[in-house]
Amino acid sequence: MEDLPVGTHRFRLKQEDLDGATHLSPVVAVEVDMDAALRLRAPAPNPAAGQASVSFGVKTATTASVALYDVLGQRVMTLYRGTPKAGEMTTVEVRTGPLPSGVYFVRLKAHGQTRTQRLTVVR
Repeated sequence: MEDLPVGTHRFRLKQEDLDGATHLSPVVAVEVDMDAALRLRAPAPNPAAGQASVSFGVKTATTASVALYDVLGQRVMTLYRGTPKAGEMTTVEVRTGPLPSGVYFVRLKAHGQTRTQRLTVVR
């Protein structure tokens, strides 16, 4: 369940017997919270042609920045700078249209820590 967004999720199982009879389990609620100070999801789609989305979250309120870097470590663009809501995921868009094809890195910095995800851009 590591890819579930932060929040409450409800699940129910459906069992289908060999004779075709079905049975539903009771609904179970699961609360997913931030398990680490920082969380950065992989960009999607990846590889990207034109645009990609990146979601990130911080467990407690703090200033955060999300930027895109090339393979030489040079910042290509800043995607977010501010104070996101604590315990919630924030999504930013990466406009890849003007970028040359290649490998880039999305880097989240907050709480004195860094998380990085790889993004491949194709034309």
